Amino acid sequence: FGDINAINNRLYATFYNTNDGGNPSVSRVVVFDPDTLDVVEEHEIGGNTAESVTFNNGSYWVVYHDVDVVRQFDTNFTLLNEYSLNITNMPHGGPQGSLWENGMFYVNLHGHNDTENGNPFVQVREYSFDGSAFTFVSEFKPPTNGCGQGMGKYNNFYIWNDRVDN
Repeated sequence: FGDINAINNRLYATFYNTNDGGNPSVSRVVVFDPDTLDVVEEHEIGGNTAESVTFNNGSYWVVYHDVDVVRQFDTNFTLLNEYSLNITNMPHGGPQGSLWENGMFYVNLHGHNDTENGNPFVQVREYSFDGSAFTFVSEFKPPTNGCGQGMGKYNNFYIWNDRVDN
């Protein structure tokens, strides 16, 4: 599975069959009850490797492994639109986690784990959205070198998925 985000008192996780050969590639969003971890809903959302789902302005937004797009879905997970994130420099990977905050869209990029040289690639990119396109605003490093596996926010806490040396 990919990243997990708390949305509307539920846990939303992306699942995919890439690690099993993925032919054809299938991605799903699975919704869990946070108290029991029972599956409440499951939505098939097409191909590619869905890594993170988040919610903003009545839509779900999904980013995909090593693909520089974000897809917008309605509340029934019917595809509405696909937008480019214009990530021209993905030397070690692409979107892994995503988060909307204060009208801005943040994407956590994963990368290699070059801890021997002290230089693992991790980066968070910030985008504005005008309703028809995403525009790159800035980039910054997450709090530790290994925080390239996803991110989220729960209450007032930012949560980072770490994978140094896998």
